[in-house]
Amino acid sequence: WRHALDDLLSLSSHDLRPNLITCTAALTACSKGYAWQAAAHVLCEMQWLCLQPDDTVYGALLGAFDSGRRWEKAMSLMPAMFASSRPPGLVALSTLVAAFANGHQWERTLCLLALMEHLKVEQDVTTCA
Repeated sequence: WRHALDDLLSLSSHDLRPNLITCTAALTACSKGYAWQAAAHVLCEMQWLCLQPDDTVYGALLGAFDSGRRWEKAMSLMPAMFASSRPPGLVALSTLVAAFANGHQWERTLCLLALMEHLKVEQDVTTCA
């Protein structure tokens, strides 16, 4: 994950600009490396670059929080996700369900599943795994 983060941060020195794809790759690497703090830093960089996260970006970021057992950090993203012009979909919401479930937040998990049903976000096997 460190190499991915270094590569992302060094793009500007090569006159390149990070985009949603490069940020998602860095966030995914952070998730696999249990580096939730680095993932939070990527989100800050995205905000500074005026990049609007999409469902995949939120899913990768939430995955990093889940792997770091930081369900409260995952929950803190909910207002921004739902206020976004790109609202969360199956990827982000399923990952949030996992973060709540892994954090033993069963009431929040059930509420989120009910919200997904209300929003007509079709759940799949990964949502309930």
